[in-house]
Amino acid sequence: MTDFISVNGASVDMKTALQWQLVAGNTDFTDDTVKNAAVVQFAQKNELLASSAEIQEFFGNVRYDLELEKADDFNIWLKSNNLDLATVQNVCEIGVLRNKIRSSISDADIEGYFTLNKDNYDVVNLYSLTVENEDLANELMAQIDDGEDSFVNLALEHSVDGDTFRKGGYVGEVTRETIRGEVEAAVFSAESGAIIGPIKDDDGYTIYMVSDKITPELDDVKETIRDEMFEEKLDMISAEADVNELLLGIKDEPVEAIDDDDEEEVA
Repeated sequence: MTDFISVNGASVDMKTALQWQLVAGNTDFTDDTVKNAAVVQFAQKNELLASSAEIQEFFGNVRYDLELEKADDFNIWLKSNNLDLATVQNVCEIGVLRNKIRSSISDADIEGYFTLNKDNYDVVNLYSLTVENEDLANELMAQIDDGEDSFVNLALEHSVDGDTFRKGGYVGEVTRETIRGEVEAAVFSAESGAIIGPIKDDDGYTIYMVSDKITPELDDVKETIRDEMFEEKLDMISAEADVNELLLGIKDEPVEAIDDDDEEEVA
């Protein structure tokens, strides 16, 4: 088995390293490898080609991002990572092909996606004020409604939310994906400047203030949607691939099923 890395003189082979990650639930390396291989095959099938000029341009961008514009710096980086130029160029080719797949997503498809999912791109600038007692929450709500004190001042004085009270309760920009359930329905149906609550949650009783509400147009989120559709396309390409994990599939001995007694011993 090929050694992958040496730690204090002890070698760890690739199979062992991958299996450690798999047991820990980390499949990112395997997933990314499958995705890149599937991209190359998809490009070949659909006659998407990366020209030498495109690969060279991508290569230049990689060196810029890594701050390796100088040839000496780049060569040192290659040597320190045990890489060769051909491997780097291969990675750049995959990058070009990925960009071509992303660019193949039409504006019409993006517009259709936006029409079906428009509400998901609404943004609210949100403030929150959380207290543990419902009576106090109602009292603070009344003070805000009557104009006796400002939301920000009351959040600084009373909120138990350690993440926001120092900022006068400012949560930041939130989307429907960020908040769920009763809070989402209340916040995104409210007008700018509205005070909402108190709403009971895990931390107590929370009052919300909608600072302003932004409903973007298609042009505002077009590239965001293109990225989302591109990632969905990559996932689809990967899901359709016939994957056989050869390295992880090499078994020295047959795998035995675990029974309940074994589970207790492991625990």
